[in-house]
Amino acid sequence: MRTVNRHTLPGHVGNIIPLKNVLKVNIATNREWQADGERKTATDWVQVTILDRKQADWIEANGRGRSRLCRVQDLEFEL
Repeated sequence: MRTVNRHTLPGHVGNIIPLKNVLKVNIATNREWQADGERKTATDWVQVTILDRKQADWIEANGRGRSRLCRVQDLEFEL
């Protein structure tokens, strides 16, 4: 049986770190919730590694200056 999981990570671009064959991108994601009738917010930083050269080139060209970025990844595997 084939299974597909889709992960969507919307956020703002922080640091872009080019390495030898990959690109590491830090993305700031915001979350909001209510606790005790009070609205709270927090920012989480997630580091994403981009292995595809075409995607890495696009992010380097367009992802500077706190740009809004949405990373969608489909993970497929056989059970």
